[in-house]
Amino acid sequence: MSDILNWIERAMVRTEIDRSSGCWLYNYDISHNGYGRLDVDGKRVRIHRLSYGAFKGEIPEGVLVCHRCDVRNCWNPNHLFLGTPQDNFDDMVSKGRNILYTPGSPISPKLTEPQVLEILSRIASGEDNKSLAEEFGVAGSSISKIRKGKTWKKLTVPSSGQVMSAEACPPPHVSAPSI
Repeated sequence: MSDILNWIERAMVRTEIDRSSGCWLYNYDISHNGYGRLDVDGKRVRIHRLSYGAFKGEIPEGVLVCHRCDVRNCWNPNHLFLGTPQDNFDDMVSKGRNILYTPGSPISPKLTEPQVLEILSRIASGEDNKSLAEEFGVAGSSISKIRKGKTWKKLTVPSSGQVMSAEACPPPHVSAPSI
């Protein structure tokens, strides 16, 4: 029990309560994808999972702790629920959060489609992530994600090395993301 109180006390010092939403916003150690993290017993653990376990009970293996509020660094136990990856995906779709970037949308990436086409062409020619990232003013991880097809999926580099835009590619199959 003292271990639980210990991490709760440490977390509360680094938490802002959003009075309008009720979110407990942990703002100290945030992962690259927006989840609050805390070190407990030498392991870095997502704080919303700690919260669910401490306030609501055990989390079965393979089950996700999902956010009703859709705020990844929130750890208010009243905002958390258990679900499968499919439940989490369905929740995202039901709330309209599955919108992919399309030109003219209010979500604006740092890179434009012509820039990504240039990057893909240069990747096909063997250029490294670091030099491309420096030239285009983005993180190396952004170039890596383009290279691996994790972002800008509508653009491809066929085996011929020629870059194709979405219009020349068959429509992608959309499925639940792996979490």
